[in-house]
Amino acid sequence: MKIQLHLKDPDGVGNAIDEAARAEAARAKAAVPDLDIEDAAEDAARDNIVEAIKRWVAYQEYVTIEIDTVAGTAVVVPV
Repeated sequence: MKIQLHLKDPDGVGNAIDEAARAEAARAKAAVPDLDIEDAAEDAARDNIVEAIKRWVAYQEYVTIEIDTVAGTAVVVPV
C-alpha cells in the first residue's frame, strides 16, 4: 500500500535552510580567513539551497512524502 503524507512546516524548512547557509558560510570563511565574506557567503548559500530544494519543497514549507508499506520505502514527491 502507498500513502502520501502532505506536510507543512514553514519554520522547519526555513530553519534548516538558515542552518545550512550558516554552515556553508563558515566553511567559506575558513577557506579564506582574511576576507570578510561571511554575510555574502551566507546569502549566496541560502539562495542556492532554496533553488536546489524547490523541486521538492513548495513555497519553502510544503513537502509530500510517499511511503510504500509493501516495499518499505519512502520518497519525497516532486512538486
